[in-house]
Amino acid sequence: MSYNVSNTKLADCLNKLRVYDLNQLCRKFLLPQNGKKIAIIERILECITDVEREEQIYEFILATKPSIFELNKGKKTNNKASNNDNNNDTLNNNKSNNNSNNSYVNNNKNNNVLCINNDSNNQEISDINTGKKNSPQAAKKGKVKIYEESNEFSSCACGGMVKNVSSKNCVVKCIECEKPQHISCYIQNSSISKNMQDYKILCVACRLKDMDPFYPLKQILWMKSLNANSEKIMINANDIKSWKNENKEVIIFCIHIDKTDLSGTISVKQEWPKTFTLKVNGNVIEKISEPTWEHKRRDSPLKITHVLHAGNNNIDINITNYEVPKLFVLAFLLCKIETEQNIIENIILNSSLNFKEAKNRIIHILSIKHDDDEVMCMEINRKISLNCPFSLDRILIPCRGIKCSHIQCFDLKSFIDITKKTKAFNNRWKCPVCSFFLRPKHLVIDTFITYILSQVPKDIKEVELNKTGEIIFNHNNSESKILKSIDDTDLPNLQKMGFEIKTEQSIDNNGNNDGKENNINTNEIIILDSDSETDAENNENTNDNVIANAIEKTNHDIVQEL
Repeated sequence: MSYNVSNTKLADCLNKLRVYDLNQLCRKFLLPQNGKKIAIIERILECITDVEREEQIYEFILATKPSIFELNKGKKTNNKASNNDNNNDTLNNNKSNNNSNNSYVNNNKNNNVLCINNDSNNQEISDINTGKKNSPQAAKKGKVKIYEESNEFSSCACGGMVKNVSSKNCVVKCIECEKPQHISCYIQNSSISKNMQDYKILCVACRLKDMDPFYPLKQILWMKSLNANSEKIMINANDIKSWKNENKEVIIFCIHIDKTDLSGTISVKQEWPKTFTLKVNGNVIEKISEPTWEHKRRDSPLKITHVLHAGNNNIDINITNYEVPKLFVLAFLLCKIETEQNIIENIILNSSLNFKEAKNRIIHILSIKHDDDEVMCMEINRKISLNCPFSLDRILIPCRGIKCSHIQCFDLKSFIDITKKTKAFNNRWKCPVCSFFLRPKHLVIDTFITYILSQVPKDIKEVELNKTGEIIFNHNNSESKILKSIDDTDLPNLQKMGFEIKTEQSIDNNGNNDGKENNINTNEIIILDSDSETDAENNENTNDNVIANAIEKTNHDIVQEL
């Protein structure tokens, strides 16, 4: 049997539902559930921003209380969007209509409603009308959401699947890729400001592309916000053999978008809804239970390449949102495996900080007072450890974050290795000093620390910075001190000395010089500040270039060793 919904007003239908059913509908569309019945109905009507959502509400009403609609004695009828005669030719008339209208069709086995996606071809619609069992569409219940990467709104939270928006003027461009975004898709159930400049949105595609540097994004297979409790998806995997040969993986990511951080200033994290169930071709692949107070859930992406077969794969998603609804976006991404060595090489060759900038940055940090609240992660004792916080060994490639406010660096290779082995996905890529999230694009090689490491003996574990901008280290805990001031006037000699500092040697009682490396002078001070004399100012640029070239050669040698 089927029901005629063409002559029924939506408000009247909602008014005939119980408050409990209305609350269930509010939860389905992430709406607040408080208030009287009239207020809840008005809230539901206000959330209708497109034809698709209106159809979903009709489907919910029909599944909850079908007696609201007129019984049409088993005839197949079209929905309210089409006012044609209610006969068997209705679906055939929809061949010329490319809108996202659905048809309520009888299912002989369980009397459920079958929602047909009119984006499919006419042959599939004809097969359903004739009741062919072999039709792929006839075997599925619910509307299959098709993702088109060519759609201009494909990077929006809706995945370009919202056909009609209530206000087409409420569109802004992504702050990074400049692709159009629906504001209503990010700020659901909230009033939209008339001033479009108030909205700075980082699109979902830009958020996802750097989410896992070990599996960089190559193609978006499907992406959409989870506005309902269930979704039906079709993934085409005709090229799955070539994907495996090219070391590519199909991975499911799910992120939460906070409407208070539309610009993406906070690092994106993997976060599943309250509950999540994944079925691929009818088989349950993953079932995520709700978190408990005694056990914090560790959410990680899901790899599903091994359960896909060549051709179309039917995927069913069932979720439960939280009591205070959140906006979740689910994405099926085709990613390519990136090796640790490639990541390290790209950072070394493309993200090395200029020597002069690195030096000036340290001088600037040293000049800031300790009690300045705007400075984060400031070492009170002004000491720099030459050992990596991860491996506790000597730093080989000093690295830090671009936005880190501390001087302490860590070893790049150790950072990548530890990150790779960290099982908790959301705890990866954290700075060991300040806990900032540092993905490869946020990392930089500190060339000044590289310079210091090349001059300090390998048995020295830390150096100390004083207020005058000097780096002091003690060798072998000896009391005798021989100081050598290194400033910009001395740096031209570095080219002649092969990037080595020429220091005075300790003189024994017989007056002879000891040239062995182990008897290097006990204390050495490296002056960071430039000399104020005229000749120092004239040679500053030349000196920095000399060091930069030497450090570049050192980095190149490191890459070759990797």
